[in-house]
Amino acid sequence: MNEKSFLNALTSSLILAAGASLPLHAQSAQPYQGVVGRTLAESKEWWPEPVKAPAGAPNVVWILLDDVGYGAAGTFGGLINTPTFDSLAENGLRYTNFHTTAICAPTRSALLTGRNSASVHESGFSHTVMSAGFPGWDGRTPPTAGTIAEILRDNGYNTFAVGKYGVTPDEEATDAGPFDHWPTGKGFDHFFGFLGSMTDQYHPDLVEDQAHVRPDGRHLSDQITDKAIFYIDRQEKVAPNKPFFSTTRRAPRTLRTRWTSSGAISTRASSIRVGTGIANRSSSDRRNLE
Repeated sequence: MNEKSFLNALTSSLILAAGASLPLHAQSAQPYQGVVGRTLAESKEWWPEPVKAPAGAPNVVWILLDDVGYGAAGTFGGLINTPTFDSLAENGLRYTNFHTTAICAPTRSALLTGRNSASVHESGFSHTVMSAGFPGWDGRTPPTAGTIAEILRDNGYNTFAVGKYGVTPDEEATDAGPFDHWPTGKGFDHFFGFLGSMTDQYHPDLVEDQAHVRPDGRHLSDQITDKAIFYIDRQEKVAPNKPFFSTTRRAPRTLRTRWTSSGAISTRASSIRVGTGIANRSSSDRRNLE
């Protein structure tokens, strides 16, 4: 064997050895339970059982709004009337110990992974100009930090996300990928929204799954709401007994046209002035004013 042939063979062996040590996600982790005999008659076929969620597993819906704290929604004593949230809370649980980080990307990464944002590299943002080449600051959530979408998907759920994602590095947010830090690389079967921190609400930098798509001209809130309904309806038709996890994450920056008339703005401005006065009083004073 000449030197070139020897090097080629050695390289091939190293590649095969490295490949053998990598997890093969396309194959089942269940050990084979059939029988392979000398003939077909002596053999017994076997297929792994598909993963199914436990019977009665609930659907899960997450709604995350940027720049909104406990002092905003009426459900938690805030000034904004939120009757739908009130109804959900009255029939469920209120959690009041979630650690917000005051900015969007760290809060998103903490919620997705259940970990401190610094431990999953999101102390700041995933944008090149607002991240740093230091531990905890590079804006790249590592594969070792599993997301709730990955956990639920691997336990029999379908997973969808719509709206703002916000934790994909800028240099990876093209149709050429890589897609490891896109929503579909973090456990979501489908995604419809934008990858950055903000976008024009009528002309958004819109993505579906792993490609940019053209927006339809409506306000982004309407587009992502319809898409979420579409994902859920489609699943209900095909697999009505399979639970889903759906998350809507919003960062609205542009008002709908119907809210930008002079009357609506002046009414809103009056409400803000009144609300500011109320917010400066004690909680008991606010209850009396209401």
